[in-house]
Amino acid sequence: MDLNEIEAIIFLSDKPVPIEELADFLNKTVEETKTLLLDLKEKRENTGINLEIKEEMVKFVTNPNCGKAIQDFFNPTVKVKKLSKSSMETLTIIAFKGPITKSAIEDIKGVSVDGSIQTLLEKKLIYASGRKKSLGNPKLYEVTENFYGYVGIESKEELFNMEKAQWLKEYKEDNIEDK
Repeated sequence: MDLNEIEAIIFLSDKPVPIEELADFLNKTVEETKTLLLDLKEKRENTGINLEIKEEMVKFVTNPNCGKAIQDFFNPTVKVKKLSKSSMETLTIIAFKGPITKSAIEDIKGVSVDGSIQTLLEKKLIYASGRKKSLGNPKLYEVTENFYGYVGIESKEELFNMEKAQWLKEYKEDNIEDK
């Protein structure tokens, strides 16, 4: 099986592909499969779609350098600049503290965030990633891959490099401590 076929399998998957599952399909060891995936990752490095290998899973993601082009093309579907200050604050809290419940966000902000949550869900900047195992099983919110591509970063870890995520600086309130 060549890299093009592996690429097609990963592309068509609607969720990250377990490397072990791919290795079984290819009749290769996990290490041999990882070597192939690293070759594919290198091949895709300077394109608009990158291969992400994380936690024994593999998936395609948009190149963070393409964030502005993606934003411009899909305007107004993903338009962070049009968010209200309240929505931007909510997005920032979710980015830094997620997964987080709506009530935890409200505790930080001191006001209801129903409207902000709805707006961010509609713009596909956040998603409900699961439910907290506590009274009422409230939804947990996290930022989407669209969020990372839009702001030009690859992961949550890069949020803490404020030079690269400059737009967050003005919205990061003093009471939001890094997780």
